[in-house]
Amino acid sequence: MGSSASCSRNQPVEENNKSSKGEAKNIGKQLSKSGEDDEFLFGKVLIPWSDPEYKLGVKMIDEQHKVLVILINKLNYAINNGDVSLMLNVFERLAVYTDFHFREEETLMDKCSAYENGTRDNHKDTHRKFVSKIYSLKSKVEETHNSRFAMEALMFLSDWLITHICITDKKLCKYLKAENIDKEYDRSNAMDDIKNHEVSDDVKKYLNN
Repeated sequence: MGSSASCSRNQPVEENNKSSKGEAKNIGKQLSKSGEDDEFLFGKVLIPWSDPEYKLGVKMIDEQHKVLVILINKLNYAINNGDVSLMLNVFERLAVYTDFHFREEETLMDKCSAYENGTRDNHKDTHRKFVSKIYSLKSKVEETHNSRFAMEALMFLSDWLITHICITDKKLCKYLKAENIDKEYDRSNAMDDIKNHEVSDDVKKYLNN
């Protein structure tokens, strides 16, 4: 059964699923047309998207946050189905897309004159550390194939994302909206963004430490 997630707390979702592991791979294989992933954005999922809870009013950021929510919900699905291959695949996509999203968000951030330099630098540093944390968690799951550890990692990631949306990015978006800073984004392009994105040098430094 699903449980509701909000800015306060998420709980794991234990799904009643009759599909085979092969079907689970097919369901999680593509991230293309936005409508195809609505089952991982709404309803009985770990983080059901809610505009009143999570919409910040900056279109690019909102649409990319939806992709991150979809990926986390797919990761939860893979873990509950015991599909290690899909789990690692989604972990990889989540790590790459998170870095892509942060870089895109930072291009808007850098255009915002009212967003103070110290706050901007701290925000960017938080981004780098979080992406490196995702890669670290992915490596441990890959080494251990331990579903319990994978679930603990999932809960950390989901809690961090919700807190980041509801606190850090909410503050940023107030400044962006005040200066009418935004960018069009179609989340149906997310798979191409994942394929074409190269992890930033700043993240590589954290990964090498």
